[in-house]
Amino acid sequence: MPPVIRQNVFENVTEALFLDRLLAVRYRSARGKITEARVMPLGLVQQDVRTYLVCRFEGFSDCRHLALHRIESARVTAFDFERPADFDLEDYTARAPFNYAQGRTVRLTLLTDDPALVQNLRETPFNSTQQIEPAALGSNGKPSRWTIAATLEDSLLLDGWLAMRRQSILKSEKAVVASAPANGAEAAASAAPEGAAEPRGSQDGHGGEAALPAQRFPWIPEDSI
Repeated sequence: MPPVIRQNVFENVTEALFLDRLLAVRYRSARGKITEARVMPLGLVQQDVRTYLVCRFEGFSDCRHLALHRIESARVTAFDFERPADFDLEDYTARAPFNYAQGRTVRLTLLTDDPALVQNLRETPFNSTQQIEPAALGSNGKPSRWTIAATLEDSLLLDGWLAMRRQSILKSEKAVVASAPANGAEAAASAAPEGAAEPRGSQDGHGGEAALPAQRFPWIPEDSI
């Protein structure tokens, strides 16, 4: 279940984001440390059921990530701030320390016989490159196995997603996609990544709730302050 976010905290955070106003927060870390400060809110990102505020503390130029459910109070101040010209949320979340990226783009191919996983990925696809095709038909003439393929960034988040759904995945393969092949054609080399899903084991159940979150919603450390 998602952690409880105080309604007034959420409303004040979003208002400060909209108005470009400094936000006065009281934050309790996972270790119980209390921090009171004024921050420059820059955006909200989500990982799984958690939502995080990307911000800069007043007087500092580095970005921090505050779990919204750990903000005990938030007050919109009367002080405007100028959003950094060199900051782009999507670009920022594509780099460390967010998504533990492995620095390569891969073509992920999955073989599954789990219709729940197929339905989940149809409803919430990896991205616009995703393709789902029948791989085998059952005795009733309907698909009994599917091939799912998508081009996306390789990351520990992806490996974790595969590991959690290993019971639903018969086979998984990553092929590294060259960003600028010399011969002008897309080049790919098969890779057996660490943490890739192996044939079904005995751990997790079918399907899962949703596909891998969009790349702009990467993994964020539990505490970054």
